[in-house]
Amino acid sequence: MTDQPFDGKQRWIELGVNGGDPVVFVSDDVEKTYNELSARGVEFQQPPVKASWGTSSVFKDQDGNLFALSSK
Repeated sequence: MTDQPFDGKQRWIELGVNGGDPVVFVSDDVEKTYNELSARGVEFQQPPVKASWGTSSVFKDQDGNLFALSSK
């Protein structure tokens, strides 16, 4: 965990959750974002999947950390 002053008005906070799920990034258009990121070399585990609650996909960074991309 990190909790440090940033610029006198803000703080820089980092948290780690043991056994936590992936971080979720929200997009208004998951399919468009998926296409843009894929074209830039981002490795997705699967194409976007539509469900009753919205659309989502999972990608990883260069260190293998997983992140979710989801609609609102």
